Amino acid sequence: MKRILLISILLMSLNICAQNRHVTDKQEINEIKDQVAETCNKLQNLKCNYIQEKSISLLEDNIICKGEVMFETPNNLYWKNNQPEELSFVLKNDSVKIVNKNGINIMPVEEHLIFKEIAKIINNGISNKSIIDENNFIPTYEENEDYIIVNMKPKKNKMRSVLGNMILHLDRTSYLIHKIEIIDNNFDITTITLSDIYTNQDLDKTLFNF
Repeated sequence: MKRILLISILLMSLNICAQNRHVTDKQEINEIKDQVAETCNKLQNLKCNYIQEKSISLLEDNIICKGEVMFETPNNLYWKNNQPEELSFVLKNDSVKIVNKNGINIMPVEEHLIFKEIAKIINNGISNKSIIDENNFIPTYEENEDYIIVNMKPKKNKMRSVLGNMILHLDRTSYLIHKIEIIDNNFDITTITLSDIYTNQDLDKTLFNF
């Protein structure tokens, strides 16, 4: 089953690559980085809706979740799942709070490594750094009519043990993230698509409280 899934992923990748243009020129890459940095410099917070679709090799049907995300500098992430069941996930500094029908659970952020990396990507953008984390990832670049696509492969062994790569889709006009694809080492694929994106709005800061 995993072999079939791997072949499907490779074929899908070949099809996508045929439609995308690889960006290898250093000047073009630097221009992309500059545009992203310019967008990041204007951000203080972000609010949007999301659809998360997870393809698991042992399941025939994809798992689909819908909800909302809020993020505010320096490191506050509120991730609420509305469908198929209510669940909220709050990351603040080095701790995570999960609220579901069973109550509240607080744990170290290291136990949720992928959420930590997503939060870091958004936080780097808001805190005037770069969403393209070259310290921890090796990035390659592609583009099409709609998106700049950054494929980031982890450098560190701890991250490589759970994450194959993370693909960021940046809107060509706004240079904001519109889609994140996460492929783990079991070839399970999580796709997070963002919509109704608002920046620098008044947020309910109580949502980040523990």
